[in-house]
Amino acid sequence: PSRARGACPGTAAPDRLLPTIHSRTQRVRFVSLRPDLLTRIALARGASAERAETAAALAGGSVAALARLLDGDAEAELWRVVSELRRAAAAPDMAPLFEAAAAVGAKEGKDDLPAALSLLGRFYRDALAAASGADDLILLRARSKELAAVAEGARRHGGLVPLRRAL
Repeated sequence: PSRARGACPGTAAPDRLLPTIHSRTQRVRFVSLRPDLLTRIALARGASAERAETAAALAGGSVAALARLLDGDAEAELWRVVSELRRAAAAPDMAPLFEAAAAVGAKEGKDDLPAALSLLGRFYRDALAAASGADDLILLRARSKELAAVAEGARRHGGLVPLRRAL
């Protein structure tokens, strides 16, 4: 198969390259960056602390994904969806959760649902870290007051089980 001019010749199967091409290539491995490094990059680009932490938590270790997240204005909407889902998850039965999921899924921004769910997972992960006394593992530090309140509520109502269930 021919490649378009200027296309990236990267491959996940180098053993399938022709020997003449393989001999002219060099393997370059990219590793995921830690969230704290991504946060520093975002701060250096002028992002607020909260926006930098949120983008770093969602970027999956990728500077390119971090840049895309910082360029958009979807952060407030993501946190709104997270708040809706958190309220629904705290309900004693499943009906509010299904209603919240249907409301989020029916909106124009449903493409953001994976990012919102990822952010929700990060939030509960950080709440578990806070409840366990492992504050140094918290990624979303700008939400520390909210995380502390959730962690304290979990300690008062059954320890880590409610947080694990919510996660």
